[in-house]
Amino acid sequence: MATKNQTKVTAEPGKQELFITREFEAPRELVFKAFTDPELLVQWLIPCDMTLRIDKYLRGSGGYWRFIHTDKQGNEFAFHGVCHEENAPERLIRTFEFEGLPETGHVVLETARFEALPGTRTQLTIQSGRSQLVRYGFTMPQTTAVMVTATVKYRRFDQHFIDFGMGKHYIQPIVDMVSQTRTFAVGENKPTAPGKEENPEWMRWNNYGIGLLDAQQYAASVHAFERVAKLRPDYADAYTNIAIAEIQWEKYDQALPSLKRSLELAPNNARALYYLALVQRNEGSVDEAIENLKKVAAAFPRSRDAHRELGFSYYQQHKYAQAREEYETLQGIDPDDLAAHYNLSILYRRLGMKDKAAVQAAYFADQKDDPTASTYALEYLRKHHEIAQESVPWHVHDLDAHGEVHGEATTASAGEQPVAKP
Repeated sequence: MATKNQTKVTAEPGKQELFITREFEAPRELVFKAFTDPELLVQWLIPCDMTLRIDKYLRGSGGYWRFIHTDKQGNEFAFHGVCHEENAPERLIRTFEFEGLPETGHVVLETARFEALPGTRTQLTIQSGRSQLVRYGFTMPQTTAVMVTATVKYRRFDQHFIDFGMGKHYIQPIVDMVSQTRTFAVGENKPTAPGKEENPEWMRWNNYGIGLLDAQQYAASVHAFERVAKLRPDYADAYTNIAIAEIQWEKYDQALPSLKRSLELAPNNARALYYLALVQRNEGSVDEAIENLKKVAAAFPRSRDAHRELGFSYYQQHKYAQAREEYETLQGIDPDDLAAHYNLSILYRRLGMKDKAAVQAAYFADQKDDPTASTYALEYLRKHHEIAQESVPWHVHDLDAHGEVHGEATTASAGEQPVAKP
C-alpha cells in the first residue's frame, strides 16, 4: 500500500469523540483483511522499533484478542479486548484496553468503518465513544415543535465534593464534551433514520439497553436487548446481554436459553461462558461451572472476575489448595482485591498457615468499608439534595427547577424518584 496518504486525527474541542481517518490505495476487502488477518497484523500493528506477538486471537463477532508489544530492551506491553462485530468488509467493532495502567477498566470502544472509494481505493474511519442513559423533565411550550439541545459537560470532581475536600470553594473548569440537537413535534414523532456518522439502529438499542441495565431497570433492559437480537439475529452479544439482565434480577432459568443461543453463534464467547458458569453454579452444577470458568481464564489470564469465581467454586467443593491458587493469582493481578484478602485469610487458616491467615485478615480489616461511613454520608446527603438523588439508580433531572431544590426531599419507595416538596 502506498504511503502518500496521510493519517488524519480529528479531536474537536469540547467533544469526547475521536476520529482517525486515512485513505488507502487498495480495495476495501484487502484493507479489512489487514485489520483482521493475524499474519498481516504482526507486520504493521506495532511501532517501528518493536515486535508484536499475538498471545490470543479468536476472530469473529464474540471473539477476543490479546497482543503483546516488545521493545529492544525486552520490555513487554500487553493489550487486549473483545470483538463485538466483524462484518466484512464494512465494519469492525471491538474494545481496546492497555494492561499497563495502574488500574483496570479503562476500556475504549472502537468502531472501524471501511468505505469503498472510486478506483479500488478505501477510506478507513475509526471512532471511539460510549452512551449513557440520562432522563430530563421539562414543560413543553405552547407551540407546534420544540428544539432541544443536550450537552454533556465534564468536571473532574463534583463541585460540592471538591469544596469539602479542599476546605474552600475551588472553581473547576467545565468542558463541553459532546452536544446534539433534535427537533420534536408536539404529539406524534415518527422514527427518523440515523445520520451518516451515527450508530445504526441495533447499536443504539444496545447502548440504550446498557444504560437501562446500569440503572437497574432489568425488564426494560431485557426488552431493549431483545430488539437488538431481532435487528441483528447473528449478534451473539445481544443474547449474552439479555442473559446478563435476567441474571441481575436472579431469573437464572430465563437466562439459560439466551446463553445457549449466544454460544451457538460464538462457541468460544468468553462473556457467555462466564455467565453460563454463574447459572450452572447456581443450579448446583459446580464441575461444569469450573470448566467454563477455566476457559474464560485461559482466554483472559488477567481477568479478576474469572479467577475470583473460580476460587469461590473450588472453595464450595472444599478444594482448598485449588481455591488458594486462584485467589493468589487474583491477588497478583490486583493486590487490593478484598475478596482475595477475605477468602485467603480463611483458606490459609484451614490449610494450617496461620501466620499468612493473620496477614490477610489484617489487610481485609484495614481495607474493608468503614461501617460508620454511612453515618457521615447520610449527614452530607441530607444537606445536598441534588447529590442525594444521584444515589438513586434512576432519576429525572428537572430542568424547570434550574438546579434549585425547594423544601426538603421526601422519602421515595424503591425505584421511584425522590420528590421535592413545593
